[in-house]
Amino acid sequence: LFVLDKPYPNLERASRNLKDIGMIRSEGINVYDLLNHGHVVLLEPAVRMIEGALLS
Repeated sequence: LFVLDKPYPNLERASRNLKDIGMIRSEGINVYDLLNHGHVVLLEPAVRMIEGALLS
């Protein structure tokens, strides 16, 4: 699962043919998606956005 801060069209196109690869924006992140993927890749700007949302 890739957690993105904004749309990355090239990354999304490149991952379409890969099995079990998910893309989600940081605004739409939820526990269900995190638990249903074996690996989670967070981009640094997405981490900052999640931190900001949790601290506000």
